[in-house]
Amino acid sequence: MKKLLFIFIAICGCNIAIAKNIRNITNYKHNAQINFANNNAIIKVDGVEKSFATAIKNNLIEITQANDAIAFLQLDPTQQTSLKTQYDSINNGKLKGLHLASQIINRARELNGMEFANSNSSNLQVVDDANNTAENVAIPTPENTDYIEAKPQQNVFAKIWPWLLGILGTFIFAFFLGKSFNKQDANVIDVQEDFAPLAQIQDANNTANKVSKKQTTIKELRELDKQKTAALKQLQTENANLKTQHNTALHDLQNAQSKQQAISEAIQRKLVAPYIQAVEENNAEKILQSALSGMANLTSIARDSKGAKQEYDVYNLQTILGDANLNKNQSKEINAQTNADDIPKNIKTIMELLRKNNIESMDNTSFFGYTIKKV
Repeated sequence: MKKLLFIFIAICGCNIAIAKNIRNITNYKHNAQINFANNNAIIKVDGVEKSFATAIKNNLIEITQANDAIAFLQLDPTQQTSLKTQYDSINNGKLKGLHLASQIINRARELNGMEFANSNSSNLQVVDDANNTAENVAIPTPENTDYIEAKPQQNVFAKIWPWLLGILGTFIFAFFLGKSFNKQDANVIDVQEDFAPLAQIQDANNTANKVSKKQTTIKELRELDKQKTAALKQLQTENANLKTQHNTALHDLQNAQSKQQAISEAIQRKLVAPYIQAVEENNAEKILQSALSGMANLTSIARDSKGAKQEYDVYNLQTILGDANLNKNQSKEINAQTNADDIPKNIKTIMELLRKNNIESMDNTSFFGYTIKKV
């Protein structure tokens, strides 16, 4: 009897599941299916399907490309106007103000899908709005044709007699099918009773195995959870370290870029510009002075960029950058009173060149760790 009831319910459920919401539209020359799924309006016209993106505003669906959706449905202007007028008024004006395409997809969502079909009948009644019935809806006239979800008028018995016949036929079919199962069950009852003790033992063994497997599974899951927690902590630590390294590298890069920019500006202002001015003035003394100073400072800048700078290079860098923390002790001063034996040969050559060109001092530049105050 249980099998009979199950089969009866299943078949009735199949009959109910195939019901559709069909909207008959006068002079509509196509067949369209409208559904809403995965936040998209799915429209299928004459077998060609297209998806339109939507957005939810104030609990109502709005199609992003509404004009394209209407064009895809191939509704003529008269049909659009009539549909818009109807949708503005249903559900107490809930859909009023929306684009027609958005109104259509909202109705399709409420009805769990909707179809547009052609109907030239002049005696149609609204079945779209859940608030409307055949008794309180005006019947369209040829002068004012409504494009509405509709079906021909019929009495109550005419509506339900196909269902009654379907249910009766289903019940008869299920009755005979259930009797067939009962006969098969009767043929094996004796055999099952003979092996009842063995079946009980097997059931007990199966239960014990399930309990053992369940305990093992729980233990494994706990172990996996510990491993996952440890791995997550490790990833968080590594992520924090990488973030620190990134910030440090970024800070170093910004400092290097700032320093490079400052050095470039200082070279132009304190080395290149004085040299160009001396050349334009035809001043041999200043040309020599700016050339010697430029070469000494550029040499220091080059060694600094390669990470091989000396202490006197720091003096030159601080000098051209105008560093207030300039440490003059980083370069040894040479003047006219300095013992000749304490002056390196290369510095003597520079001093001789300065004397010949009447240049007394170069104390703003360090030559290999020496500044020349007086020659």
